[in-house]
Amino acid sequence: METKNIEQLINRVVVRAFLLPTMSNIVCQNDIRKWLKDLAPSKLEAALKCSDANFLASFEQLLAGEMNKVLDDVHKPEKPWKYEEWNIREGLIRRKLPNPDALINCETNYLAKGSAIVYNSTTGAGKSVFTAQFMVFMACCLSFFGQRPCRKLKLLLVQNENDMYDAFEALEGAILYASRVSGMTIEEVTKCVEENCKVCRLHCTGDDLPRFLSEKVEELRATGFVVDVVIVDPLLGYFGGLLDPDRTQEWLYTKVM
Repeated sequence: METKNIEQLINRVVVRAFLLPTMSNIVCQNDIRKWLKDLAPSKLEAALKCSDANFLASFEQLLAGEMNKVLDDVHKPEKPWKYEEWNIREGLIRRKLPNPDALINCETNYLAKGSAIVYNSTTGAGKSVFTAQFMVFMACCLSFFGQRPCRKLKLLLVQNENDMYDAFEALEGAILYASRVSGMTIEEVTKCVEENCKVCRLHCTGDDLPRFLSEKVEELRATGFVVDVVIVDPLLGYFGGLLDPDRTQEWLYTKVM
């Protein structure tokens, strides 16, 4: 059925709805239009032919369904607090030992599980190229600007600006550079990257990003790919607004990590 005819059907159902005195107490006109758009034309035609009692009962069921959905969302448990309490003496002893959760520069605990690093600069400064190089070097267990991974790391790159061609142009350059400075062959570097890196493109809101990351990491874990480092490029693409250090830290630690 043509869109114009469907709109006419919707208008007729809305008119009928608000000719019934009790309908305005049940739902507003905008909600009716929203729900009617999802109904098949045959359902709309049936709504014009049924009795007033059936008509009202149908909309009460629709409303009940919407309210149940809203209540489900309201009662979803909020993200639990990330709270840790440490024993003083044990902490002083462990401080002198290597951190088993450290991923980079293990002796200085530069980057450990549960921590984050944010670097920012102007557009075109080379953040995405730096990211590609960092990813390749970490996957190959190579030192990169003094950042030495404790082992070959597994990395997930989530980005939203570059298409596949731009993303892999940077990755190809990083592989060539890693081969040249390390003595590894291009094939050896490529194999490391293939085994230890995942690259994807994601368009979503900042509030949806944590859920995606959680689900994706668990999905990969189920396949045997246990992610060590998640890279988000650019963070501004999901965070929005100005990259204010205080707001960024709050968003990272309360929503993402």
